[in-house]
Amino acid sequence: MLFNSLYFLLFFAITAVLYFVVPQKMKWILLLAVSIYFYLCWNPVHIVILLVVTLISYLTAMYINKDKAKGKKLCIGAGTVLTLAFLVVYKYYGFVMDSIYAVLDGLGIAYVKQSISLSLPVGISFYTFKAVSYMVDVYRGKIYCKNFAKYLLYVSFFPQLASGPIERSTNLIPQFDKEHKFNSQTAEIGLRLMLLGYFKKMVVADNLAGIVAKAFSSPEGCTPFVLVFSACLYSIQILCDFSGYSDIAIGCTKVLGIDTMKNFDHPYFSKSIPEFWRRWHISLSSWFKDYLYIPLGGNRKGVLRKYVNLMIVFLVSGLWHGSSWNFVFWGFLHGLYQIVSGLTVKLRVKFCEIIKITKCEKLHNALKIVITFALVTFAWIFFRADSIESGFTYIKCMFGNSGGAFSFASVLAGVKMLFSTKATLISFVAAMVPFVVYSFVDYFRPVGDIIDKRGVVFKVVFYALVTAYIVLFASTAVTDFIYIRF
Repeated sequence: MLFNSLYFLLFFAITAVLYFVVPQKMKWILLLAVSIYFYLCWNPVHIVILLVVTLISYLTAMYINKDKAKGKKLCIGAGTVLTLAFLVVYKYYGFVMDSIYAVLDGLGIAYVKQSISLSLPVGISFYTFKAVSYMVDVYRGKIYCKNFAKYLLYVSFFPQLASGPIERSTNLIPQFDKEHKFNSQTAEIGLRLMLLGYFKKMVVADNLAGIVAKAFSSPEGCTPFVLVFSACLYSIQILCDFSGYSDIAIGCTKVLGIDTMKNFDHPYFSKSIPEFWRRWHISLSSWFKDYLYIPLGGNRKGVLRKYVNLMIVFLVSGLWHGSSWNFVFWGFLHGLYQIVSGLTVKLRVKFCEIIKITKCEKLHNALKIVITFALVTFAWIFFRADSIESGFTYIKCMFGNSGGAFSFASVLAGVKMLFSTKATLISFVAAMVPFVVYSFVDYFRPVGDIIDKRGVVFKVVFYALVTAYIVLFASTAVTDFIYIRF
């Protein structure tokens, strides 16, 4: 059941109405029922995996919570391994076997190729991480949920099930017992977020997808300008696609009166790579910090260990995103960025003082934003590519033809190639102009705060116009959200 479908809108509308009609003690039961139904709409068979993962983590936490329980560390280790085993088997079996076959081919060793096709359960990367974080939080004494059904609701909560955000059990589970009455102000904020999410996904991301695909499908036939421009557009596409999903998910929970964490905070206005990761996919970044980086030792065991831990985190992050080497290389690049950023802090400060750019703070900040965006965009090329080889091919073509690559004639030819039809150009302008305006305005002053100070008539007209704009300029192709496949 795609968020960007009329079926989901009808499903959510019915859920919201029933949620505020049923008695308080029945609300969480209703949410559990609709969450299970939501998941069954994807693939009924995969509900078994969700239930088994939930049961394993629940039983592990139940044992860990006992005061006199022995071997708690061993227990949580076993529970984590068993929980992640499903993720490893379903997501990485093919990747591991293909890598083994590649090595055997290189060594000239004969083998019999095994062909096993496993369908990846929707949301498995997200709900397994929620299960692991819950077990760890129980071990740390932060929470314990005795009711299995309520814990199942936490794991399967429908707005966050397919693509996150990866909400913490300490925040979400207690809210299932709170009294939630309909609040028009809260509902308006939630619906506004959903509307923004649909604009980002259906108008911006989906309209850019076709343009980006042209370059990534055959980079050899594109000019360097087209490849650079398309890479920048992909940065915008993936931001709008994923933050659009997050806005819809957070908006849904807000309508119901449930508060969840913010997942994106203007990441492309970051002035450094570390800042970018504090603003991008916040729920996953903080998850890796709390449940992998800190347990590995964080920055408490010296500079060398700190950077080793950072690289491990980003390699795992890359592998988490996809079961192929291009994702691992994407993670490696970001790990390398972090290390270089940390090692060159004093050198960069000294260099900026020498060229006296620090005297113009706005120019200095703008330059840092541009450099950070360029580094992030370069890494996104490998994220978008079908393989690590095609990623390097894209890079080679992008830097391969230096002579006249960015001349007026070459740029004009590239523009004609990308916008071969009038409809494509109109869709591009209709998507990018309001998105860029919104991004800059919202960065300096939240648009929500501006709207909240307006009257009812303004709000009705504004929301009606935005809705009409989405209907008018939305891409005709209804596509999956990018992160659903992770």
